[in-house]
Amino acid sequence: SAIALKNISEDILEFEVHCSKGTYVRTLSEDIGNILGCGAHVQALRRLEVGSFENSEQVSFDELESVFEKDGNGALQSNANESPQISLQGGATVDCP
Repeated sequence: SAIALKNISEDILEFEVHCSKGTYVRTLSEDIGNILGCGAHVQALRRLEVGSFENSEQVSFDELESVFEKDGNGALQSNANESPQISLQGGATVDCP
């Protein structure tokens, strides 16, 4: 696990955490505020990577919802020899390992 301070402005700290599953980032933020003696809470939280999925491979819930509204379960394709895929607008696909 690692924490990198990204930005400090007035009363806001921005940091990036590389951690294993089960890490409670909101609790970590509260702990940092307690150590600093001022309290703290999470204003924004964004997951940049999950397992083998990197940020560039992530899609929004709106994109997924749009695909399933259009194609239903047919959007989720599976082949015994391949990982399942989700087809997105414009012909892009997302592999689901």
